[in-house]
Amino acid sequence: MLRAGKQGGYSAAPLGTAGALPDGPILVFDANGDGRNDVLTTKAGVAKPNGAPEYQPQLWLNDGAGSLHAAPAGALPPLPLSVGALAAADFDRDGRLDVFVGARLQPGRYPLPARSALLANRGGRFEEVTDSIAPALTEAGLVTSALWSDVDGDGWIDLLIATEWGQVRYFHNQAGAGFQDRTEAAGFAAAGAGWWTSLAAADFNGDGRMDYAAGNAGLNTPYSASPSEPALLYYGDFGGNGGPVLVEGEWDRGKLYPRRTRKSLGVAIPSVLKRFPKSNDFAKATLGEVVGETRLSAARRFTATELRSGVFLSLPDGTYRFAPLPRLAQISTVQGLAAGDFDGDGFADLYAVQNSHAPQPEISRFDGGLSQLLRGDGHGGFKLVDLATSGLFVPGDAKALIVTDFDADGWPDFLATRNNFTTVAFRNRGVADRQMIGVALRGATGNPTGVGARVTLVCADGTKQTAEVAAGGGYWSQSSAVLHFGFSKKNPPREIRVAWPGGEESRHVCTGETPSLTLAHP
Repeated sequence: MLRAGKQGGYSAAPLGTAGALPDGPILVFDANGDGRNDVLTTKAGVAKPNGAPEYQPQLWLNDGAGSLHAAPAGALPPLPLSVGALAAADFDRDGRLDVFVGARLQPGRYPLPARSALLANRGGRFEEVTDSIAPALTEAGLVTSALWSDVDGDGWIDLLIATEWGQVRYFHNQAGAGFQDRTEAAGFAAAGAGWWTSLAAADFNGDGRMDYAAGNAGLNTPYSASPSEPALLYYGDFGGNGGPVLVEGEWDRGKLYPRRTRKSLGVAIPSVLKRFPKSNDFAKATLGEVVGETRLSAARRFTATELRSGVFLSLPDGTYRFAPLPRLAQISTVQGLAAGDFDGDGFADLYAVQNSHAPQPEISRFDGGLSQLLRGDGHGGFKLVDLATSGLFVPGDAKALIVTDFDADGWPDFLATRNNFTTVAFRNRGVADRQMIGVALRGATGNPTGVGARVTLVCADGTKQTAEVAAGGGYWSQSSAVLHFGFSKKNPPREIRVAWPGGEESRHVCTGETPSLTLAHP
């Protein structure tokens, strides 16, 4: 944890003791309704067996004096999960923030779907309600990102999740009574299965509804995927000894071949080396010939049909269509992803940090990206901003990305983390003749920052900008709860409208004369 100093700068402060497992996503929210933000920490990775108690999340309560203390036993139900995403929202409108815990995988059983959990806040004690109101979440997939957002504009917060070897999935909130999977009906399924990594929300096309950006593996890898020739992974007993083995398939002129080399596949399936003593014979054999058609058909099959990152844009009929980002934006895997107006022109932009050093050495790293800023045109289109202009340069295995305002000047700044490398921060220097205003909410008891609220800024000429307050999103990330809106000096804001998470609405006069504004719950 980093603490802000009184004279500026930050200092590291440990939170708990280091264990055998790497840390997973962290969530900051008011867990016990005392008006102070608490912290939920998780564990990730595969160093312990599936279900090991070391994976249990830990809730830390804020004492109001700058310290965090472990919550009493029983505050959380048993959740020994290797976690890939955390997100908070008041899905049942009881005034308390609830939590979605997205499991990344089952340690030792990849890529079998992991059990995710929905936790209802019962006054500082959390109860798992997945089976009763959201049973589809129990095996939602390999969750990499989660985002609470009012997808259909009915005033109730819905849940979006990104999955690996799966879809971006939409679970519709049925007025707090349950969640219905509307992935296909709303158009999200049309994007196909992918290696989705991150989610971010903004109104990219200016219709007043939220649109959604989704990170993916990109096109600059040895892999390719399409509906007719998907990327394939098989999980089954290919060795004949009852133990599961992972086998990848690769298409070539309509035929499916092993992706791994004879030597590599032979380590997992020794019989391959005996049946194919010569590499030339192995190279000519199809995947079914190598591992056996019967065993291949009996194995569990995982597919990816779309590897491009893109945006889901809202349509007049209430559904969404997938639009890939520009070709150059596909140069590497997108990890951290953030959306908002970053240049003050009144249109929502995207910023992504990239790369992955996780692939096996024989595949090589996915490291062609240096981060990318994409300027939105207000109609759902994007144009890449070159590095010399943006000043945003993030090489290495970049992961989490957050938006915050370091110097309280109203302009959104960035903080990005990298594996085995330094964390980087970027200060937004602004744009001449444009201004920004940071809007913070002071919510009702139990939700001090107004998580789940939808805020609309109306400018003098009647144009509008809309954004939501979220806790969680991107890749293992949580940005500041402050929303940033840009405008020109000739077209200042005149009003801010807030749709609060409990269903209330309020309007506030705005002059844009200050870089920040705090609006209180009515």
